[in-house]
Amino acid sequence: MEDLVVKARNGDDQAFFELISLNKDRLYGTAMQYLRDELKALEAVQEVTCRAFLKLHKLKYPKYFSTWLVRIMINYCLDELRRTKLVIPLDNLVLTCEDNIEKQETCMDLKYYVGRLKPKYRDVLILRYYEDMSIADISVIMGKPEGTVKIWISRGLKQMRSLLKGSENYDFK
Repeated sequence: MEDLVVKARNGDDQAFFELISLNKDRLYGTAMQYLRDELKALEAVQEVTCRAFLKLHKLKYPKYFSTWLVRIMINYCLDELRRTKLVIPLDNLVLTCEDNIEKQETCMDLKYYVGRLKPKYRDVLILRYYEDMSIADISVIMGKPEGTVKIWISRGLKQMRSLLKGSENYDFK
């Protein structure tokens, strides 16, 4: 991927297109996590692609292209939410659920509780467990040291456990 980034920086439009193609699902998924609307998410992907194309020369390390792109998406989504002063309905939190009815009910409960977490904890947990990102990548995206990300994940899980403790569907030992 680093070779594609270098080519794209040198003006190769096809290389940039390939980079965006490799990252489009992650961009769309991130936009859906924040904006909860398919059309707004598609618009966000288009806007972030344009911003990335214009600012590619500012990327310091080609190996971090994907995390840089996701950071642009998160910033765009947060700006868009602030701009429109949207209130995100918790029941529309986008998380992958399985076909099994029992697992769907559990997933719906988790959506509700993840939505109730402090935003910084919610963001790192979504990036870690739903986007399957490494601590290092989350650190780059959030602009925080890895130790801070680990603490936020730990505190987010602790807050989640305390929210779930009162629920009859969960048994913690």
